[in-house]
Amino acid sequence: MDLIIKIRPFLMQLKTNIVFLYFQIAKTDVKEVILTIIFTAASLCSFQLRGQQTDFLPKREFRGVWVATVSNIDWPSAKGLSPEIQKKEFVKLLDVLQSCNINAVIVQVRPKADALYHSATEPWSAYLSGRQGQDPGYDPLEFMVAQAHERGMELHAWMNPFRITTGEGLQSLSMRNAARRYPQWTVNFGGRYYFNPGLPQVREYLLGVVAEVVGKYDIDAVHLDDYFYPYPVRGASFPDKVQWERYGRGKFPDIADWRRDNVNTLVRELSDTIKKVKSYVRFGVSPFGIYRNSSSHPSGSATNGISNYDDLYADVELWLREGWVDYVVPQLYWENGHSAADYAELLRWWSGNSGQAQLYIGHGIYNISPSGKKAVWRTTDEIARQIDMQRLNMRSIGSVFYSAKYFMSNVCGLTDRIRTGYYTAQALVPPVKRLGSTEPAPAQELRAYADGKNVSLRWQKPDVVHSDAVYSYARPRYYVVYRFASGNYKNLNDASAIAGKVWASGPAEFTDRNVPKGRWTYAVTSVSATGVENENFSAATVDVL
Repeated sequence: MDLIIKIRPFLMQLKTNIVFLYFQIAKTDVKEVILTIIFTAASLCSFQLRGQQTDFLPKREFRGVWVATVSNIDWPSAKGLSPEIQKKEFVKLLDVLQSCNINAVIVQVRPKADALYHSATEPWSAYLSGRQGQDPGYDPLEFMVAQAHERGMELHAWMNPFRITTGEGLQSLSMRNAARRYPQWTVNFGGRYYFNPGLPQVREYLLGVVAEVVGKYDIDAVHLDDYFYPYPVRGASFPDKVQWERYGRGKFPDIADWRRDNVNTLVRELSDTIKKVKSYVRFGVSPFGIYRNSSSHPSGSATNGISNYDDLYADVELWLREGWVDYVVPQLYWENGHSAADYAELLRWWSGNSGQAQLYIGHGIYNISPSGKKAVWRTTDEIARQIDMQRLNMRSIGSVFYSAKYFMSNVCGLTDRIRTGYYTAQALVPPVKRLGSTEPAPAQELRAYADGKNVSLRWQKPDVVHSDAVYSYARPRYYVVYRFASGNYKNLNDASAIAGKVWASGPAEFTDRNVPKGRWTYAVTSVSATGVENENFSAATVDVL
């Protein structure tokens, strides 16, 4: 492993150029392919001459952070804060993540059958106002989407389907809560209430909840975590035998198979619902890190712990194989060498079983503590090692970190290390071409103006016919602004040249601040809702004196 880390920059540069070369070969521009081969050889030779390279700058990499709202873990910091304070806290959170070149936030907007958005069916979350059902005085999701996009970041709406309470009784809930309106849908298991996954009425209701969010808000993805059937409780059985007798026993003699089919049905129907409402909105899941143990089935990983398939009744591998899910983020929250769940072993397993989905890795930065029980987590070295291994894996194309508050506290210098050692340049979220491979129309008529050390850019948006009924993938989702030293080759694969991203919903303008003296050429490209970049750019040159 030490040898791999030493030669990490060389291997990562090779991986980046292989991936980029693949994209270029898929096009018809032979001259671009030849140029890419030349630059690939040059970069590798350059590496050998330098002996080492401190930074690896991938052009396309998913860099996400979970923002948990349940129990006010990450945001807002407490119940009952004013709208102004809540907004200020979220803006500060985004600013810290933006400084680390994070490109996506996964925000929990439905933690417990409630809503951090204006809903026709769900009550306002108590984590906002202090009392479930009380209007917080603004629409948090609308605000969060706008703020994330303003900073060139995606926002994924994280929703928990079945959880209702985390210890409190149903009487504490708003009368608008579906659990109060339909108590026959609920079950009490381990002192907590859940919607019963075995009821068709529950699944139908959840489809409507998700459809409302996708249709009403400009989100980039819907995200589910590891909570399907609840985690096992010692000495307790999930109370759904009556529903199994009514709905499933004739087809599924084994109740476990019936439970898995209930979750499979929900995931498949959620995928269909999301795409019917907005075909470009992605659907992601972040399951528990172990699918199956090899002791239970030969196809499982060499691990020994709770598993998705056998304990949570989540057949994640089926969802990935069938293409119901666009990306998967297994929660690999253990360290390398863990006796029951080794990070390296699980990374190997998921990279070989991610099906049609993009694979990102979930990292448990919450483990990091200067006074932690395990020495391996008393510094940021383990997380750094995990990112290195994730990047070297040819199947994995990104990381997601749990959770935001550890970036805010800069635990053991984590934020500084990510900012200065790993995410030193911006990156684009990888394209999901199976949802749409059409290149968006290009930006036009770029103009650049220098004012001291600042350069102002303006361009024309392309004229694309679009309606709510039919989405045009030729419509840009956002624009990428590049800055090159004038006269240099305009290598759009150079992540260090990315000056910023501008969401297409806002003005077609950008200000590049504190630009060094010299002559600079700016280029603006457009990116579709599925992440496809049109590399036919509009360019302008300006002198900064």
